[in-house]
Parts: sequence; structure tokens; C-alpha cells
Amino acid sequence: INALAKLLETASDAFSCDGYYYCFPSIQYIEKYERGSTPTITRFYSNLPKIAACAHTVSTGDCYRIGAASFEILQTYDDTETYDIVNNSTTVIRMTLNGKTVLFLGDTGAKAGARLVAAHGEALKSDFCQTAHHGQDGAEREVYEMIRAHTCIWCTPYWLWENNKFYGSDPALNGTGPFTTLETRAWVAKFGCTANYVAKDGDQIIEL
Repeated sequence: INALAKLLETASDAFSCDGYYYCFPSIQYIEKYERGSTPTITRFYSNLPKIAACAHTVSTGDCYRIGAASFEILQTYDDTETYDIVNNSTTVIRMTLNGKTVLFLGDTGAKAGARLVAAHGEALKSDFCQTAHHGQDGAEREVYEMIRAHTCIWCTPYWLWENNKFYGSDPALNGTGPFTTLETRAWVAKFGCTANYVAKDGDQIIEL
């Protein structure tokens, strides 16, 4: 969100976008339950007038067709949540292209993950899955059990991928940190994942 805000504030003439699709809680809701995130959401809403003509608020069940791809909104935030609300307000999207499905979990937290399973169950099955919250401390085991992706996409640096205690690259410290990435890696492998695309390895291309 901050990256988009910075572009809109400093370089709005240097790029164009046909549409912005979002579903964020109100500033008041964020202020009440996760005050530390108030500046970020306030910054987004302050820039919203600049893109109002092509901004779209999405809802659960919406489906958008963009070129050859379709995007289904599987879940948006629940304003009765009062814990970890920024992560649990993630919009979950499934893209379908050329007969392949890619599920984007964003930063989905444990409670939002439970809602997702309750609403969709085994219908969450997808070919590809972007793991929740960088692959750790997000959606729990049952979510990945329902998705059963053969390929996972990880927004995860080396230190998090290897659970490195000091956020570094020393292999001797792998597995010594407080993160749960290794647990998530074991879950997705158990449920059929045979390939992982990880941010630590740089830019990569997946052709569908």
C-alpha cells in the first residue's frame, strides 16, 4: 500500500493503470483494533481521490475478467474480527488462466483462514498457491490441506525461508529462529506440493 501511495504522490505522471481493485477496512476500524497500522491505511485513503475514476471496491463472490484471465473474490474482511485485523482483512483471490488456478492468500491470518475453509472447504483446491503471510504465522494447516497445490509461491526472503535467528544468511543459524516457515513447508509438501517459487531466489516466471 505504501509503495502505491509513494508512486501516486511522486510519480503519478510516469505510469497509468486501468483499474484498482481493493477492499480495505475503514480508518476508524483500524484505529480501534490495530492502531499501529493507522498511518498506512490513512495514506491509502488520502490518495484514493487521485484514482477514484478507476477504483473498484470488491466484494466476496465478485468475478472479474481481465484479458484471458478471470479473478474470483473468495473472501473479504469481516468487520466483527477484533484480533490481528490487518492480516485477517486480506482479500483472497483466485485467478484462472488457461485452465490453471492460482490462489492468492495474501496475508491471511488464522481466523480468516478458518473462515475461508468454513465457506469453501474442498472447493479451495487450486493448482498454485501463494502462501499466507510470507509462509509463516498465517493461515493454518487445514487451509493448505483444502488447497492441495502442486506448486507454492512464497514472498519470503532467505532468513525467513530457513528460519534464521538473526535475519541473516549464515546457514549455521538456519532453523534457530522463532518463525514457523519450516512447519508450513512441511504442510504443503504433505499435501502434494512438489515445486516452490521463493522470493529469495530472485525474479522468476511461471508460464500458465
